[in-house]
Amino acid sequence: MPRSWSKGILGALLLAGAVALACSDKGTEPKPAGFNIYIAGTYWTDPYDVQSRVDQVYVVNGDGFGMVDSIRFPSPPLEAVPSPDGRWLYTWRLGWGVGSAAALSKIDLGSNQIVWTVEGTGGGTTLLKDGDLLVVRAFQGTVSHAEVLNTKDGTVVRRLPDSLVLWYGPTSGTKVAAVAAGDSNRIRVVDVESAEMYGSYVPRLRSGGYISSYYAVLHNDKRRVLLIGPRTVLQDSWFVVGDVLTGETLLEHELVYPFGEIAISGNGTTAVVTDPSRPLVWDSDPTLDVFNLRQMSHVWRPDSRQFRGFPGQIRFLPGDQRVVTAMPAMMGTEPLHIIDVTQKEVVGAIYLSGSDTTVEAGTWTGALGVGPHL
Repeated sequence: MPRSWSKGILGALLLAGAVALACSDKGTEPKPAGFNIYIAGTYWTDPYDVQSRVDQVYVVNGDGFGMVDSIRFPSPPLEAVPSPDGRWLYTWRLGWGVGSAAALSKIDLGSNQIVWTVEGTGGGTTLLKDGDLLVVRAFQGTVSHAEVLNTKDGTVVRRLPDSLVLWYGPTSGTKVAAVAAGDSNRIRVVDVESAEMYGSYVPRLRSGGYISSYYAVLHNDKRRVLLIGPRTVLQDSWFVVGDVLTGETLLEHELVYPFGEIAISGNGTTAVVTDPSRPLVWDSDPTLDVFNLRQMSHVWRPDSRQFRGFPGQIRFLPGDQRVVTAMPAMMGTEPLHIIDVTQKEVVGAIYLSGSDTTVEAGTWTGALGVGPHL
């Protein structure tokens, strides 16, 4: 199942207001980290009043996990992608109402002003080449294709073939994982700057059976591909790591459903995979799995009772030790969780509401992003 703009809707949750941090029993305070967490969302102060809707990106300070800012938008933002230097934020928002088109905007985080906006694009936004290039979906009626934008001014520098469905890759390079139309089970690597392709990996289990692609990301080594997908039915889903040069499956691990995401640490040694099944299908517990990519082994799965919410979107925090994750829901006041994947414990929770017990009118959160302070 190829990714699309709708995947952003499955992205995370939470409510607006004051932010509280619930630390672990050890009582340790988070050390200054010099980063912000960006949470794209929509908040209703009155669930029966459409006019009470507020569309914005919440900015949470990683040094103390308090809300420091918010950026308003005219329609629901579904992505929040900060640049590697922390100066810019790229946000894709839905078209909402008559005459409103989906649009991708570049925001100056020093002033919260829009630098440029490109309408008719967005979804699956991928920042590459250390922030110089941006890959987005562009729409022509009901048909979409991938475009590569110059982040300086939003101009299109390359339109990629319509036959390609692009996934994700490391920000430091220009390569991403991709599948070609008509050959959806074969993963290749595409250089978005040159449009050249190399490698081939057909996702499959060592015991047999092919895996369809629901979510895929190219590893920092530009050789391994990490993938989530079902084998035959949704209840038979797997996480696999494959080598695009040898075609070999290096690691396989069974999931419940393929609705989560994959995060890779900056040093490339750890991967975290989410499976937020329960809020989507109500017949399984949510899970989060940690993998050692040096030893190609499964390391840890927290007890689902440690989560008040359900892990959906996942991002590594600076230092490659902790991750932040949020549930894909449109209700309640479930928190973002801070998880130490090295110490194997949930160390904190961020509530975007005045209380961790009060259910407010409602929030629909589209995405998470993590970037350095200015």
